[in-house]
Amino acid sequence: WDWFMAGEPEAIVLRFERKISLHSKSFNCEVNLDDCKSKPCDYGRCIDKINGYECACEPGYTGERRAECTGVDECSSNPCIHGRCQDLINGYKCTCDSGWSGQNCDINNNECESNPCMNGGTCKDMTQRLPLHLPGLPELLLHLSRRMARCASVNLLLCQIVSTHFNISDAFFFNFLQGQTCEIDINECVKSPCRNGAVCLNTMGGYQCKCLPGYTGQKCETDIDDCKPSMMHLRRGSGSRLRFD
Repeated sequence: WDWFMAGEPEAIVLRFERKISLHSKSFNCEVNLDDCKSKPCDYGRCIDKINGYECACEPGYTGERRAECTGVDECSSNPCIHGRCQDLINGYKCTCDSGWSGQNCDINNNECESNPCMNGGTCKDMTQRLPLHLPGLPELLLHLSRRMARCASVNLLLCQIVSTHFNISDAFFFNFLQGQTCEIDINECVKSPCRNGAVCLNTMGGYQCKCLPGYTGQKCETDIDDCKPSMMHLRRGSGSRLRFD
């Protein structure tokens, strides 16, 4: 505080903080300074007090000891159940994950309503998701279901797993179906299922092996025994049979 002489010889003005006191023989009064003159409340209305002020904060803002107004983080309560939260002034916005909607991303969308599956595929709406991170490999998003596995693209960016029980080490041995809506036929010949030099022919939903002479079977895995006598039966009217060796 400091002091100085006023116009009246016997009057002394004392300054202490933001309060001015006048003392003289003729009068004794106090003058309150307007502490709101500097507009200290950025996001609120300033209320002048004796030797101070308070901030009446706008909606979406708060302040300690009412001395200032800071934004309230509406995302601190994690309101977005299946999505990412964006804090706004006096509110928030949810960016929902795929398959979810609603203000808090709590409504499961039924993607099967539009009958998206082609080529006789059966659609099943998925709800449970589990992120899986494998070092050095693309990130996978696994959809838990029963006896079902699907990939949205060949590079396995989005997959649905075959079982609710699995080991991470076995994750790459699932029989994935390419195409989220069953529009892509899997080329089974990529795995070279045909044996003994047979040619693999990819078919819709399967494959066919064109065996070399001397082999038979679905995968041409059986060697024909050329030493075994061949038999051909012909029926006569009497029902007797003829044998040719």
